[in-house]
Amino acid sequence: MLESRPVALVTGGRRGIGAAIAVELAATGCNVAYTDLLPAKDDDPVRAGIEATGGRALYVESDLADLDAHRPLVESVADWGGGLDVLVNNAGIVWPRRGDMLATTPEAFDRVIGVNLRGTFFLSQRAAAWMVAHPRGDGFRRSIVSIGSVSAEMATPERSEYCISKSGLAMVTKLLALRLADESVSVLRFDPASFAPT
Repeated sequence: MLESRPVALVTGGRRGIGAAIAVELAATGCNVAYTDLLPAKDDDPVRAGIEATGGRALYVESDLADLDAHRPLVESVADWGGGLDVLVNNAGIVWPRRGDMLATTPEAFDRVIGVNLRGTFFLSQRAAAWMVAHPRGDGFRRSIVSIGSVSAEMATPERSEYCISKSGLAMVTKLLALRLADESVSVLRFDPASFAPT
């Protein structure tokens, strides 16, 4: 049975925008699970921030590019919290070295696409399938939110693989919104630079 507090999962939730999102979700009434590549630590300020609001916190060390980890991640969060109501696709990477797109390597392309687009697509698929298979039945509208970037529209040849990943994520959001329109699941992309959801 679902708890009264909605359950949110935030990828890349240990740092930066993801950490702020995790704490804010808790402040609005969610129990929050969050992931990152970093090992767990006892003095985690994100956990402290979540718990300071009265929410419960769960940290899971996880690589978004590892598709085999998606099912156990979604299931463990749902078991921990009694459901899954919000997915925030925040995790994303850039290749550490900018350079001429004519010299972009398969390694750089595959790693960035593997996290930002492929990983996000398949985790969203897994979470959405769980939500559809476990309807709440109380009128609460679940949500899947992806953190976008101006790089989805603004071309930067020195960061070609990143721009492609974020442009593709914009289309993933549109497709998923159409698929889930009748499933009580809202899907949107948020561009932090514009402060406007799309």
